[in-house]
Amino acid sequence: MKTPPSSYEMMVSFADGELDIDDRELLLTLLDLDADLNRQVWELRKLKDMVELSYQELPQLPESIEKTPRRATGWGWQLATALSVAALTFVSYLLFVANGAAHQAAVPAPVAAAEVAPTETRILLHLTHYSRDIADELLNEVEYLLRENRTPGRPIRIEVVVNGRGLDLLRANVTDFPDRIRRLHDEFGNVTFAACNNTLQRLQRETGETIVLVPEAVIVNSGVVEAIQRQRQGWVYIDV
Repeated sequence: MKTPPSSYEMMVSFADGELDIDDRELLLTLLDLDADLNRQVWELRKLKDMVELSYQELPQLPESIEKTPRRATGWGWQLATALSVAALTFVSYLLFVANGAAHQAAVPAPVAAAEVAPTETRILLHLTHYSRDIADELLNEVEYLLRENRTPGRPIRIEVVVNGRGLDLLRANVTDFPDRIRRLHDEFGNVTFAACNNTLQRLQRETGETIVLVPEAVIVNSGVVEAIQRQRQGWVYIDV
């Protein structure tokens, strides 16, 4: 049986945990009747679990490795690792350029070597819950990474994806940091704040109100699917 678009949207919402009770019961009934639909749903759930487990139960980096004194967090070491990758990429790039220059001096070549651009570091931060402290720390780390990688030859791109309670970070009348989000968005052209449409639609159904997001937010169909797709594209995934 071919799954219609409406069923696919319901499957993704089920994986995100965004279905209300009636829709959840309807989908579970459909799963009993359609083996193919059942397989697709549980594949989505498996991918979601893989995303959530990707960075759990990994050892903390020694404090001596940290560049500056920072408050310890459950995900801060992952940002430190991503920053280290960016730094190593930059150093490798400089060594490559220096080595190329030395080679050209020793052995003149009729054709100049093509310039090789350093690899862009891409980081996705996935926020599924909200508190003022968590949001404050998240935005601090985002700004720190953006500023540290402003140096030419150290390109970086950051995407903050929110779903579930994490959507509160981007809700215009709920977030504690609308000005900081606006400043980061305006000052840096390489940071994106993405809101899950499944969460947005569920909240609007539950409250009967229109949920207004900050102007800097972009909407993606599913926060979980966005995280999975970014990982497949080679982004560093960090569960905040």
